[in-house]
Amino acid sequence: MPNKPKKLGRTRKSDRIPKYYSLGRRGLNFHLLDSPEYKKCLKKGLPFFSKSQLNRLEKKYDNGITWKEIDTELSKKGMIFNKATFRKYIREKNIPHSIGYKTYEKGREAIYPSKVIEQINFTQYFYRVADDKQIIKLLELLISITINGKEAVESKLLDT
Repeated sequence: MPNKPKKLGRTRKSDRIPKYYSLGRRGLNFHLLDSPEYKKCLKKGLPFFSKSQLNRLEKKYDNGITWKEIDTELSKKGMIFNKATFRKYIREKNIPHSIGYKTYEKGREAIYPSKVIEQINFTQYFYRVADDKQIIKLLELLISITINGKEAVESKLLDT
């Protein structure tokens, strides 16, 4: 009896999002923050950060940021984000894990890289706003970035 072809189901968004540490993610985030669709969301008052706001936060917390500080900054923006989701994003490699700890009289608290809010912002936008059309556009952009990067490396190797 011949094998039946497997049915191709819809790919989940969580399977399509590049991991926070990847070059593709950096490129997508860079392009997303400048995209007209993203800027429209900001004008509508959706709880996302502009590129300049993210840069200010990165400078403000250049030595790292705690969960309490993350929660405070996200709450100021109107973004509802609980600690369970935060942990899930770390597990799925959508945001970076802690880089150290701050010690207090009552214990210690994990410190996260200053870019963690930027990664949360990207992930929240990807999950909550981006539709299939926009995701496909972002993934096509990722493919073009990857190809260009590969071509750059190959051309550099050929030059030597």
